[in-house]
Amino acid sequence: MITRIERELNGLRKRIAAIDQQLDTIATAHATKIGSRGETPAELVLRVVADRDTFRWLLSVVGSKLGSDAISMILAASQVAPISLA
Repeated sequence: MITRIERELNGLRKRIAAIDQQLDTIATAHATKIGSRGETPAELVLRVVADRDTFRWLLSVVGSKLGSDAISMILAASQVAPISLA
């Protein structure tokens, strides 16, 4: 019985390590500066939402590919105060 539990624990540790690696990959992507302005993806989304008229064409193009739920989330971002990840 103890051997079985130890095997389960080892399997769970490996699973946690894999999930941690996936989260590190996601966090790195979100913290990486992109584009000529050197913005994070979150900063770029906030800029696009803040200046909707200029980027209306982009929301139309992205919306057709991502769907209305994604556009709703992007538009909701303009209602949320920015947070610092530092």
